[in-house]
Amino acid sequence: PAGMPLSLLPGAGGNKFRTGGLLAAWRSTAEVTLPVWSAVAEVRIASREAPLALWHGAGTGDGRTGLLRAHPLLTSDVLTGPVFGRRVTHGSVEYARPLRPTPVGGLSIAGFVDAGRAWRRPNGLGRSPLYVDAGLGVRLRAPGGGAIRLDVARGLRGGGTTLSAGWGRGWPR
Repeated sequence: PAGMPLSLLPGAGGNKFRTGGLLAAWRSTAEVTLPVWSAVAEVRIASREAPLALWHGAGTGDGRTGLLRAHPLLTSDVLTGPVFGRRVTHGSVEYARPLRPTPVGGLSIAGFVDAGRAWRRPNGLGRSPLYVDAGLGVRLRAPGGGAIRLDVARGLRGGGTTLSAGWGRGWPR
C-alpha cells in the first residue's frame, strides 16, 4: 500500500518482515582542513521473513554500505563475501590527514581498520569469524560535501589485498 514503510511490506507468502539497525558515529573535528579521526559502528538486523535482497553485509563494492575493504561482497554480481547475513555488525576507524587543496577539492591521505561479522547467514550457516582489514587510501573531498576514496586494504583474516574506490555522500558514510 502507498505510504507503508518498505520494512513492513509483506513478502511473497504474505508474511510481514522487518529490518532495522543502529548506527553510532564519531569524529574528532568537522573542520576539513585539519587531520581527523573518525569511527563508525553499526548493527543491522533483518527478520526471518525478510527476503535475501534486504539482508545486510559488509565488504567493498555497491552491494551494501558496511565497509570491509579487503573483502569484496560481490564477484561478477554474485554474492561471495563472507560477511553477509540476517544480522551483521561492522565498524571502521579512520585517520585522514589533509595534504593540500586542489582545484576540484581537498586531497587527503588516510589509514583505516575495518571489522565485520555476520550471524544467521545463508544456507543455514551460523556466525562468521570476525574479519579485520587494514589499509591506506587517498581522499578527494568535493566542494559542498562528499568525497571520492581510493583504498588499498589487506585482509588480516583470509589474506588478500584489494584495491577499491567509492563515493561517500557525506559524513558518516
